[in-house]
Amino acid sequence: MGNRNLTISLPDDLVHRAKVFAAEHDTSVSALVRDLLADAVERGRDGDRWGAEEELMRRGDALRVGPADWSRDELHAR
Repeated sequence: MGNRNLTISLPDDLVHRAKVFAAEHDTSVSALVRDLLADAVERGRDGDRWGAEEELMRRGDALRVGPADWSRDELHAR
């Protein structure tokens, strides 16, 4: 699969901040835009903006914090 050039218009300050950000993260502005667009298109293709997050919530993986070793009274003590 080949690459194609795309011209976009962005505010000067955003371009400057994007270049600084890219340099700090050892990447390019093109790579940042490519990754952001790829993520947006994948979310759109699924028709689900929060697909990955909702899957984590469904599975409960993101909710595991360890054993609950406190009592109700301890939680509500003032």
